[in-house]
Amino acid sequence: MAIGVTESYVTVPEADVYLKLNSAWLATDYAVKQDALLQARYYIDANYSCSFDQSSPPDEVKYASSLLGADYISSGDLFYSNTQAIKMKRTKAGSVETEKEFTGSSKQKPASIGQVDAIMASLGCTNTSGTVFLMRA
Repeated sequence: MAIGVTESYVTVPEADVYLKLNSAWLATDYAVKQDALLQARYYIDANYSCSFDQSSPPDEVKYASSLLGADYISSGDLFYSNTQAIKMKRTKAGSVETEKEFTGSSKQKPASIGQVDAIMASLGCTNTSGTVFLMRA
């Protein structure tokens, strides 16, 4: 992803067609939809390795972007903190009380990630999220 990218892979009217049955998407303001679609582009650029003409992306990328945009509208995020509290334990002995919260590596993902992965894979894209790249001097 190039720094300063300000255009999404899909326009709001195109996304409206892809998401014509999504009432939450359709009820959202135009400017919010634009932001959601830009966040979807950032997500795709950050998590998939593939080559396509970014100035004229294929319909599959437009559809995947639309799905991620709808996820952004419904959850408010695509890039989650990736740590969730799993269990909290409290111990009390007399006037002393301790509390410990256990966290795990339970990674939250966008709701449509399965569909998006399948769509992007159909273009020969690989999901690179969680991939560590080592650089050697």
